[in-house]
Amino acid sequence: MLKASTTDNVAVVKRLFNEGFSGGHEDVLDEIFDPNLTFEDPSLPPGIEGIKAIVRKNNSSFANWHFVLDEIVAEDNKVAVRWTGKGTHVASFAGETPTHKLIQLHGISIYYLKEGRIYADKVIVDNLAFLRELGAMPDFQMVPNKT
Repeated sequence: MLKASTTDNVAVVKRLFNEGFSGGHEDVLDEIFDPNLTFEDPSLPPGIEGIKAIVRKNNSSFANWHFVLDEIVAEDNKVAVRWTGKGTHVASFAGETPTHKLIQLHGISIYYLKEGRIYADKVIVDNLAFLRELGAMPDFQMVPNKT
């Protein structure tokens, strides 16, 4: 099989966000992710099952769940994306009462691809801000205001 170009890899990652994550189409996830995917999150099952679990949770907890790709940087077999997930909070995500407000989730993902499929997914998510927006965690100040 021919080596995929950086442009091809970016197209795969855009499809992942636009069809897989935003639409919740698990068949797209199966096409894009290698069956031996390396994905680790202590709150989710390993591999592709963890990805599918969070996609289902996001799409059921937030109406019109979709992603904006704020920035994409690619080199060789790596594609990095700074992204924003958005949707209306219509069902509990973490035991909280739905707010029916627009919620945003921010993160950065680095994908490693081989032959047009993602074999590793490294992600950093701003869960603190997300949980605060959901009302699942109280607001606080890291550095108190001087009085």
